[in-house]
Amino acid sequence: MTVHTLIPEADTYGVAILVIYGLGSSSLAVHIHSRWLAGRRTNFWTVRNLIQAFTVVWGLLLFAPGQILGNSLTAWSLSIPAGAVAGWAAGRAEQTIIRRSSRWQLILTSQSGPKGGSTVRRTGDPRSRRVRPAPILTAGVAKKRAIGMRKGWESFHLSPAELQFGFWSIMMASVLEELVYRGFLVQACFLLDDRFLMVMALVGTLLVFALSHIQFGWLQVLAKFPLGALALMTVLSFETVLPAIVAHIIFNFGVWKKLKEEPNVYQTV
Repeated sequence: MTVHTLIPEADTYGVAILVIYGLGSSSLAVHIHSRWLAGRRTNFWTVRNLIQAFTVVWGLLLFAPGQILGNSLTAWSLSIPAGAVAGWAAGRAEQTIIRRSSRWQLILTSQSGPKGGSTVRRTGDPRSRRVRPAPILTAGVAKKRAIGMRKGWESFHLSPAELQFGFWSIMMASVLEELVYRGFLVQACFLLDDRFLMVMALVGTLLVFALSHIQFGWLQVLAKFPLGALALMTVLSFETVLPAIVAHIIFNFGVWKKLKEEPNVYQTV
């Protein structure tokens, strides 16, 4: 029996499935959790980790482990220190972004008038005019925007309890996310013949990785770009995903410690 396909190479379908699950793991987790598991005290991150674990298993059917982990003992030995430095730098960058955002928030809030406008006085003009303050990325607001799939980014609300995760859950997320985003998806980008398209695809993995943290708000999306960029740089430099995994573990360990000190620090708009 002959099976006819649109594309002769069956591996092409496999890579397409890998890319879809890799890029859409967070949205798919939101959909599954909101539709079937939200009322059963099932943590959102458990669902997401399971989807990414499936993606990793699927990726191992398409790519040899050596393509992801590398084959150089020298690269492996340098992975821990390089990843530790990258993880520390990413953590510092995230703190800087959040701190500066909070500083701008205080400045804009202090300039706000009684009706939410800011009074600005022009030089030589005794009159004043009110202007609407710029949109602020802020944490801990009472009214949250719902986020999900059914109506774009604003259709599903994740409660603080659903966004919480334990130590082992966040460590597992570190490994799975790097295997997916900087492991298999990077290898899928390398399959592109055109260099420009390959670069654009790599940048696309950074964007999707940052957007996968939208549950914590747009500020956290911005704050995750340094981690993604540094992790990708280590993968391209050492030709192994190991330093990216180390970097993400270091980064997430810092996040876990911060959450222990300030449980609501990542609850953002």
